[in-house]
Parts: sequence; C-alpha cells; structure tokens
Amino acid sequence: MTLLKVDRIKICCIMSQQDADIAIECGATCLGLVAQMPSGPGIIDNTTISNLVRYIDNRARAIVLTSEKGANEILRHVDAVGVETVQVVSPVDPSVIKEIKRLAPALEVIPVVHVIDKSSIDYALRLGEYADAILLDTGNFNVEPIELGGTGRTHDWEVSAHIVSRSEKPIYLAGGLDPENVIAAINQVKPHHIDVCSRLRRDGALDRNLCREFIARIRSHSWN
Repeated sequence: MTLLKVDRIKICCIMSQQDADIAIECGATCLGLVAQMPSGPGIIDNTTISNLVRYIDNRARAIVLTSEKGANEILRHVDAVGVETVQVVSPVDPSVIKEIKRLAPALEVIPVVHVIDKSSIDYALRLGEYADAILLDTGNFNVEPIELGGTGRTHDWEVSAHIVSRSEKPIYLAGGLDPENVIAAINQVKPHHIDVCSRLRRDGALDRNLCREFIARIRSHSWN
C-alpha cells in the first residue's frame, strides 16, 4: 500500500530576508509574498516583493498574493514583481483564470476559495477546470474591510475534504493551521499541499522554533 505525504509546504506572509531564510532553513518549499490587500498580515510593497524574489532565487518557489481581479491586471502585477506563480486571493469568476492561462500558459495560477459552506465545493471545482491548483482558506466578505486570508482561523474541514476528494487539481489547505492542529487537518482533509501564515509568528515575526516544529510534524506524517 502506497503511503501519501504532503508535497509542498508554503510559509506565507514573508516580509524580509530573515523570514525567507528561516522558512527555507526549516524546510519550506514555497514562500508567499503578500502584496496590497484590504486587510491581513504581511503586506509588503511591490519593490520589496521583487527584491525578495531575487533573494529567494531558486531556493524555494516564490508566490505573489494579489488582490487584483482582472486577468490583465493580475498579469501586470506578476510581470512587475517577477514571479512564476501567482495566488489570486480575491473571488473571481473562473473565466478570469481561463483568460490568464490563455495569455500566460506557463504561469502557475492558484486561485483561493474562502471556504464558507457547501457552495464552496462547486466554486472550487469550476475554478479547477483552468487553475493549476486551488488554495482553500478562511475569509470573510461580510466585514469591512473584507478578509482575504491571514485570519488565523480554521474553516469547515469537512467541506475542504469534499473538495479534495472531487478535485482533479492539487489542493493547498490553509486557514488557522499550527503545530498543534496540522496533523488533524491533514488526516481529515488529505490535502496535497499545506499553507500557513499567522500562527507561526510571534509579535509579527516568523518564529524559527514554531516553523521548525510545524514542518517537522508534516514531514514525519503519512497516510493511506
């Protein structure tokens, strides 16, 4: 029987070279760089993102998080910061993802589904027709400013598990994960990849010990 393991581990909200070094040294394979957002932690400007992309180089996959909603605007943002992977955090119609892939087929596009209820399943599957992967996170569109991630809150993992079981594309699981709950999340959802931001930080800075423990627990765990 083949045992399955999480593939990519993404540490998000990277704000500095020190953050990047800690994440990579602890074993992260992807680093998330948060551009302008309505709310949430880790927001940095495009110049800082570009500099970090060059600093990270080929040591990990640099992923820009954009709140842009149109295909052309998203692609302009990607070009401005020089990444090969974009995480689209705003809710967009699947046609936007289709258009991005038509215009830039080599670009890896990861739209976010903010898991709310069972309606999120259909939305994720429709996005998956065109996306390279889907990221499941916790957001809230009923507050001002709206929350597009980085909340430190979990969501309904049962819904996420349904999405994983039906999706033909890889799934990232995010939303309130930490060393204490990540294995329970993996066991229930069985995601391909894991993403984390706020709960590995102390006073806003990435904590080396929390990061190391989080990644070590994931890497030592498998399921069938």
